[in-house]
Amino acid sequence: MNIVRIDPRTDPVWRTLVERTASSVFHSPAWIQVLTDTYGWEAAAYVVLDSSGEPQAGIPFCRIADMMGERILALPFSDYCDPLANDQESWHFLVDCLLSEHCPVTLRCLHNSIPLADQRFALVKQAKWHGLDLKPELDELWRGMQDSTHRAIRKSQREGLVIRAANSERELSIFFEMHM
Repeated sequence: MNIVRIDPRTDPVWRTLVERTASSVFHSPAWIQVLTDTYGWEAAAYVVLDSSGEPQAGIPFCRIADMMGERILALPFSDYCDPLANDQESWHFLVDCLLSEHCPVTLRCLHNSIPLADQRFALVKQAKWHGLDLKPELDELWRGMQDSTHRAIRKSQREGLVIRAANSERELSIFFEMHM
């Protein structure tokens, strides 16, 4: 196996890896481009290639230097950005490269438990991810929710909250600005 450092925004090797593995929007070249355009950070990724040059594993990251010090984040402003590694060997190739940069490394993993077994890392916080499968019928969904969720929904209904799909680019822009 061979490991290379690439620009995940533009290198087709990264796009191939993201398309072939269980990845998220936070691995996408477009998301990484937004981060670099917005904050001026340089993005990079380490990718493990097999003997035929095909990507097998990878991890995107930004090296940050600010008032909090110099560090590596995979990736900043991302809810999670698991390493795209399905085995210990690939994980070790990737993390050894990150650690050779001689900076603290922060990962936000949700789906990949391989980094948890690595003694060189410490679990600092463990977030909860909330999701709701919208396939079942409404009554079944309601029965599966906690009482606190029922109360919150009833309160929002009493207060007149209306949820609807945006009908224009302007409405989408307003929604986006609300979160800024």
